[in-house]
Amino acid sequence: MSACRKDIPVTKEFINATFPGINFICEDDRPTGTYRPEKLKLVAEHGNMYCLFNAPDTWTASGSFLPLGYFISRLVAYKVHKTGNPENSLDILFKFIHELGAKPDLMDDFFLAVADDAGLNKIDKIKMTGITGYGAPVTVGQVSSKYKQLMRYWDENNVMIGSHVAMMADAGYLLWPAYRLYLGPDTSPDINIVIFGHTHTWKNEDPYPSLDETAEEADPSSPPQPCKTIYANSGTWIDHKLCTYVETEVDQDKQLHYVRVKSYPRDQLLQELFVTL
Repeated sequence: MSACRKDIPVTKEFINATFPGINFICEDDRPTGTYRPEKLKLVAEHGNMYCLFNAPDTWTASGSFLPLGYFISRLVAYKVHKTGNPENSLDILFKFIHELGAKPDLMDDFFLAVADDAGLNKIDKIKMTGITGYGAPVTVGQVSSKYKQLMRYWDENNVMIGSHVAMMADAGYLLWPAYRLYLGPDTSPDINIVIFGHTHTWKNEDPYPSLDETAEEADPSSPPQPCKTIYANSGTWIDHKLCTYVETEVDQDKQLHYVRVKSYPRDQLLQELFVTL
């Protein structure tokens, strides 16, 4: 059992004790799952499942589900420890994807470029003690080779979410997977609210004005109207950023379902939208 698998029962016990009534979902001891409350057109997920670098990888790493993003994070953390300078992983992602995007071996070249940026080469070793499927240290070159075909594997196994959409999701654009899977014109009418996390940036929006070319622009002076669909992101609770969360409320009398983003601990309302039941 890998370190991340060992954390799941501990996390579940903590959540059940701290937040009674929260439904903790895991599939096959993996931190994934989808929450679908009965009688509501709502779905909630963490969102990392739609990110090329962060989704549990069951194709390239036999016996483990570590994504490539796990190794990228370790390289960035190593560089920060070595230099003492903070690094933004998204800046690194944008930099090298822009430089290497046209190359046929994108994943291989990308990981080696990140390693080189951290001052490491192909023969440098990464300790993997206690990680299922590894155990022994692996070299930077072995990791880059292992994930070389990641984009091909992704496209073969994620028909609705292609690798290029998944790379946008890694950059924080989880609205696109939400639209493609749940809210777009070719999806189930049983969902009109999607709540994700993962991006560390809160959102609460109706995707149709920005994604649907046929949508009419709303009159800002008119009273609030029900949205066709809502995409919300819970944001983050990390240091030095505004702590935010998503709250939903059903008003049976008005037949409306409200979606609100609030800040913690002041419970300040940041954005409110609603759909009809």
